Amino acid sequence: MGNLRENHPELWDKPEEKSMNLLELEEVTIKWSKDRGIITNGKATTQVIKLTSEFGELCFNLHTGKDCSDDIGDMMVVITNITQLLGFTKGISECPPRGDEDQFGILRVGDYLGRLADNIIKNEKEEARTNIGNLVFQLIDLSSKLGMDLEDCWNKAYNDIKDRKGFLTPEGNFIKESDSAYNNYVDKNQLTMVLK
Repeated sequence: MGNLRENHPELWDKPEEKSMNLLELEEVTIKWSKDRGIITNGKATTQVIKLTSEFGELCFNLHTGKDCSDDIGDMMVVITNITQLLGFTKGISECPPRGDEDQFGILRVGDYLGRLADNIIKNEKEEARTNIGNLVFQLIDLSSKLGMDLEDCWNKAYNDIKDRKGFLTPEGNFIKESDSAYNNYVDKNQLTMVLK
């Protein structure tokens, strides 16, 4: 009969996920996004819509008392994509916050998200740079107030997405590996062309 450990070794022998620091997370996120055509074929405007969607999930999970660490991490993934699409070669580190904040919390996150969206629509890169920094600063503060660490949130989100397959076509459609169109692109060797 045995004990639980003997009968289900997979529950005990799972390798622990490597925890990365923020710089490493940014690097692997950029590579992941490039490998899926998000940086090559994406647009900052569509990524800010995705960021808004992630913010909505964060608000819902906060409202219902659910774990929102993945939502905060997902926002960092999308923010990283936006920095690349706006041409900020040093990524998030190139986007320092303004530093004159006296209010924090979810409303401030929403405020900076709205400002960033407006900056992207109006092609105001310098203002976008500042609002990305302010947004990240607010996410650091929010995660801390919730008893979490931004690094842990981003690690959780990255570990959730790292093995997902798919790519963004030049037309702006994300094709998942499970979609029939994925095989059409791969079979015709178009995936290489799409990602170049």
